Amino acid sequence: MINNYIGKLTEAEYRARQRGDTPAIGGSGLVLIERASAAHHVANQARMRTSAPGAHGTLIHCLALEPDTFAHRYAIRPDVVERFDVPEPRKVAPPMMVDIKGGFSVEDLIFATQAEAKAHRATVSGWTVDDLTFFATKKALEKTGACHRWALAGSVECGPWFRVRDDATAHAATLTGERIPISMADYERATDAADALAAHPVAGRLLDDADATELSVLWHDERNGIDCSGQLDAYLANTDGVDLDGLCIEAGRRIGIDLKTTAKMLDPAHDARRILDGGHHIQAAHYSDGCAANGQPLDAWIMIYVETVAPYGVRVVQLGEQFLALGRYRRDLALAKVVAWQALDAGAMPPSYAPRCVTVEPPAHAVPDAVGDVVWSDWIAEGASAGRDALVAAARAEHCAAEDDVERIEAALGGLIAGRAELARSSVGHALAGEYGAALAESDGMTAIGTQLEAARIEHAAAEIDCARAWAKLQGAKNG
Repeated sequence: MINNYIGKLTEAEYRARQRGDTPAIGGSGLVLIERASAAHHVANQARMRTSAPGAHGTLIHCLALEPDTFAHRYAIRPDVVERFDVPEPRKVAPPMMVDIKGGFSVEDLIFATQAEAKAHRATVSGWTVDDLTFFATKKALEKTGACHRWALAGSVECGPWFRVRDDATAHAATLTGERIPISMADYERATDAADALAAHPVAGRLLDDADATELSVLWHDERNGIDCSGQLDAYLANTDGVDLDGLCIEAGRRIGIDLKTTAKMLDPAHDARRILDGGHHIQAAHYSDGCAANGQPLDAWIMIYVETVAPYGVRVVQLGEQFLALGRYRRDLALAKVVAWQALDAGAMPPSYAPRCVTVEPPAHAVPDAVGDVVWSDWIAEGASAGRDALVAAARAEHCAAEDDVERIEAALGGLIAGRAELARSSVGHALAGEYGAALAESDGMTAIGTQLEAARIEHAAAEIDCARAWAKLQGAKNG
């Protein structure tokens, strides 16, 4: 069981405490469990352990909430740039060597021995890009990087140079050491977003007055027996002297703050939708429970949103009482899933979605008030009535067709029975007259008719069953 704690922890310390023997449930994990399942949370945790850190939102968090830690956590990697006017490798033929009296001549130079002359020829022939340095093979020249097209900003002239862009990018990443590499473009965008937060009259004041940022909260949920965790982006222990436009809270209260980034425009009309879609009310309820468990209950919860692209708009939203109550309710639903998950055998994968078919209806906002001059509910009723009438008509047609089949088969049966009776009478007449050949032929005819009668009776029974089913279907359509 995790020990209750509220205070400042490094990322490594927080993760160590959070994961323990039974990993504590964080706010974002709880949102995923509530919206999908514990199985999705387990899979997401596995992805996070193998994925690279450094999301753009995390960078903005660092610059806005903990700017002093930026240099220890991040490093700006050099940009990869393309080298223009890269020379092409060129092969230079060795100069002629002439055997002269007293030595060997190469390009007006005289050498005492042939070996000296050949050595000189090797220094002024072969593969080159600058006519100053020569290599015996093209591969040897390419190994120097002199004709490679990619380099890092600031070292275009002196190198190192790279054959492909990916090699240059990989090398740039190695220059950042243990710190998270980021591009200059990402740094500039994150800085602009952080500056927008600081300049906002409400967001800036809230973050400046915060008693703590990136506050770690750990606690054991006694009611459900679940270890929980979370990190508050910002925390105000006392709102005395805080007078902000639109803030609905008395002085001397505690405020929890969550900072969220988005690449989408912060349309004010979508404030509630944004909270619901992101599960931000569930996170608010979760972190509030953690603060209360540590003896520091929150009196208000504020969301600060900032756009990650120009113009870097900022919105500050306080969750109302109904939103907080809805968050508590949704959190309880998620915790119930966690309890069921933890009750499984060790190592068992929890189920994902419910193993059943569900009926879905449109949300209220998608339903029109009326269709033309007809109220929506009346329009549905009319449609249902029309649909029922269509079903009744179809069922009636099916029943009539089944009755026709029965009558057709019964008529055929009557004809077969009459035909067999006629053959019987004729066969007896022929026999009495001593015409035994004719009597036998008619007897064979009666046997054939008997076979047809048997098949017709089977067909008649099946037709009667179909007719009964069609009748039942018709009655159901009428009553439905």
